[in-house]
Amino acid sequence: MASEPFSGMDRRGGRFAESYRLQCYYLGYGGNHNTTTRFRRYDGDTLAVSDPARRPPILTEYTDGAHLLRPNHWYTIRIEVTADGCTRYFIDDELLVQYQDPSPLPYGWFAFRTTWSHTRLTGFSVRPL
Repeated sequence: MASEPFSGMDRRGGRFAESYRLQCYYLGYGGNHNTTTRFRRYDGDTLAVSDPARRPPILTEYTDGAHLLRPNHWYTIRIEVTADGCTRYFIDDELLVQYQDPSPLPYGWFAFRTTWSHTRLTGFSVRPL
C-alpha cells in the first residue's frame, strides 16, 4: 500500500532514507546488517529523514537469530491485507506481524526491497482472500 502524498515518486533513487516520504507498511526482514526484523507504518513525514525523533514507531521487532536472514534458505512469505485494515505477515507459516490500522492505507504499490543480497523470487502471486 505504498504511495507518496507529494509528487516525486518518479524521482526515487532507492536510498532507504527516501522511504520516509512514503505512506506505507514496511517490514524489514534482516535489516540493519541482519540484526533486526522490524515492522513500521510510514506516514509520509519528509522531516523524518533528518530528525530521528520524527521517525514512525517500530510496531513489531525481533532481534533473535530465528527471525533474521539465514544463508541458503528458501523463505515462504505470505502477506494478507483485509478490507478492515488488518495486515498480517507470515514467513515460513509463522505469523510475525498482525497490525490493525486505525486509519488503513486504502491503495498503493507493492515492492520487495533487497540490499547487498542474492535473491530469487519465485511463485509470486496476488489474489483476493
